[in-house]
Amino acid sequence: MQWFLAGVALWLAADSALPVDIEARAYRIDEATSSVTAQVPVLGFAGRTIRFPKMQGKVMVSTRDPEGVRLEINLDTRAVTASDRFTQAQVRGPMFFDAEHFPTLRFIGHRFRVQSALAGELDGEMTIRGVTKPATLHVTFAQAPLQQPADTPLALTAVATINRRDFGMTAMPLLVGRRVAVTIQATLLPIS
Repeated sequence: MQWFLAGVALWLAADSALPVDIEARAYRIDEATSSVTAQVPVLGFAGRTIRFPKMQGKVMVSTRDPEGVRLEINLDTRAVTASDRFTQAQVRGPMFFDAEHFPTLRFIGHRFRVQSALAGELDGEMTIRGVTKPATLHVTFAQAPLQQPADTPLALTAVATINRRDFGMTAMPLLVGRRVAVTIQATLLPIS
């Protein structure tokens, strides 16, 4: 899934060999204390909540360019959980994530638009089921990152709404709504 000062850029990168910015702080997502959920409407109501318990990601907070963002976060679709076994099987199955063939849901961010000391929008692309579409994360930090000591963990919330049909998930159109609300609650741990 922020942002704070006009001199900050975020980069979440999982398993990427990206250049080191000597004027930046590096973080990794703490999988144990972070969560990603998706709220899926059913019959026009709040519906079902699915969870992504397995994720990878790194964050680079730069002090130089407020829009110079490089972000990559990966979620394991094979580990998706739901409130009941039937829903879980459907979500992992070929009608929705097709986790057997597409085990990774990925968001790559490349442009951050600062809105305040604690908030902004991160533009990028989301890839689900091998389909890549533009997506924007609305990010809020608990504290302004650059106002914290470099060795302090950071907390953020990022939200986005996607149209599941854009990614080939067209099953059950009369039962399952098309708009899915995604929420990321992340703890970022400094990388020494």
